[in-house]
Amino acid sequence: MKQPLILISAGYQIAANGTRQRYLYQNYADAIREAGGIPILPLDGGVRAAENAAVCDGMLLTGGPDIDPALYHQEKSPLCGPIDSERDAEEWKLIEAFLKEGKPMFGICRGIQVLNAYFGGTLYQDIPSLFGVNHSAGVVHPVVYEEGSVLHSLYGRESISNSYHHQSIDQVADGFVVTARSGNIIEAIEHTKLPISAVQFHPERMTGKERFEHHGPDTAPLFAWFVEKCRG
Repeated sequence: MKQPLILISAGYQIAANGTRQRYLYQNYADAIREAGGIPILPLDGGVRAAENAAVCDGMLLTGGPDIDPALYHQEKSPLCGPIDSERDAEEWKLIEAFLKEGKPMFGICRGIQVLNAYFGGTLYQDIPSLFGVNHSAGVVHPVVYEEGSVLHSLYGRESISNSYHHQSIDQVADGFVVTARSGNIIEAIEHTKLPISAVQFHPERMTGKERFEHHGPDTAPLFAWFVEKCRG
C-alpha cells in the first residue's frame, strides 16, 4: 500500500546562538506516521513550493503564531499576538501550490485560520475580549458536529475536545461550510468542492504515545482519514 508523502508546515525561531531554525512539535509528525503517511518538512521558505506540491501527496498546516491581519484586510489589534511574516508568506505560497495541484490540505489551529484567510475569510483577533471565553490554555469543552461532515461520521453528534487558541474564524471564506462549533467558536470547516478541511482544536494532542489529554475520543481516525485522502 502506498505511503503518501505529507508536507507539514513548521515555524521559524532564533536559537540561543542567534541562528535561525525551524521547529515542529513531534506529535504532528507522529500522528501522520501512525496513520500510514510519511511526514516531511518544507525547508526552503516557499521558494520551491511548486516542487513540494508536485512531489507530495498532501499538506498539513500546523499550529503556531497569529496571522498578520493585513492578509485579511484588517488593522492589527493591540490584542493580536506576535506574528511571523516569514511563515505567513511561506504558507501562502504552499497553499497556492497545493491548490493548483488539487491535492488535499488539512489545517490545525493556526492552519484553519490561514486557510480561511487565504480564501478570503476573516478572523476574530482576540476571542476573550469579544466573547468572554478563554480558549488559549488547554480548555476542555464539548464540540458539536454537523451531520454529513467528516467529524460527524467519525465521532457522532458531539464529543469533548481541547482548545489552545485566542483567535478564531469570524467571516467564513467562500466555498467553505462550518462543520463544528463550540458555542460562538467555529471549530471546523470543510470546502464544498476542494479536498480541504480544517479544525480549530488540536487532534494531534489527543492520540498517540504523547497524548496530552485523556478526555474525549482518540483522534487517530481523523489522521487516518486525511492520510487516506492523500493516498488518493
